[in-house]
Amino acid sequence: TTYYWRPADKLFAQDVQGETAAADGIADAGVKREDFYVIKHTQMPAVLVETAYLSNAHDGAMLQQPAFLDRVAAGIVKGIMDFTGGPKASPPTPGPSP
Repeated sequence: TTYYWRPADKLFAQDVQGETAAADGIADAGVKREDFYVIKHTQMPAVLVETAYLSNAHDGAMLQQPAFLDRVAAGIVKGIMDFTGGPKASPPTPGPSP
């Protein structure tokens, strides 16, 4: 689920939700408008992403996997880039070999 408060942030939430849901493989609970302090009291576009729940055994196991966390992060980044029109996210380049 991706939450927004200001009507102007709905498209932002939709972009982030679409990319995150596509990346993480968890059920897509959609976009919702909620009165959460962290997204209501900002001066910039703001969304709150809930991707998995520790109270759910399957989700909790997924949250312990670095590959899952990387997919979630990449989905959020892609959603931000979709919304802002910024450069498309690309995989990190490998560093020098030890």
